[in-house]
Parts: sequence; structure tokens; C-alpha cells
Amino acid sequence: MRPELRLVSVPIHEALAPPLDKGALLGEVRELRLARGQGQDPFYHLDTFEHILETVRAVERELAKGRIVASMGKGGHWGLRLVALLHDIAGCKV
Repeated sequence: MRPELRLVSVPIHEALAPPLDKGALLGEVRELRLARGQGQDPFYHLDTFEHILETVRAVERELAKGRIVASMGKGGHWGLRLVALLHDIAGCKV
């Protein structure tokens, strides 16, 4: 049984700021709700939603360590977080 999250409406960049606000993310990107409890290949140990969040956290860690050094304009790091958030959305089934 999945614990219920309180859906909150905040700007997506605030929801993506560490620490991740799962309720806000689910409220702002409704497609993420399909990812909760959605299984993946046996290779993955997390459901799709938790995998997506772990990907966002990994991008955050790499940014903090200076390992992502691509030239980005203002707001570029926010864009990387958003790409990480949306990278598996298309695979979610209704």
C-alpha cells in the first residue's frame, strides 16, 4: 500500500529544489502520478516514480560536486533538473 502524499501547488523550480518535495511535484506534474507504483525492468530496484526522483537527486549531486561542467546560461541547472524529472514520463501507462 502506497502512503498518500499531500498535493501542494508551488512553482516547479521550488519543488525541484533540494530536498525534493514529492507532494508538490505530484501536484505540479500530474503525469508523475502514473509513475507511482509503476514497475520497471527487473534491473531496477525502484518503481518509476522513485527512480525519477533518484535521477533528479543524482543530477543534484553531480552539480554540487562540479562534475557537470557544460556551458549553461542562467537557469541551465534548473533545466537539467527538469529533464531528469521528465526522462521516464513517456513510459508510464494509464
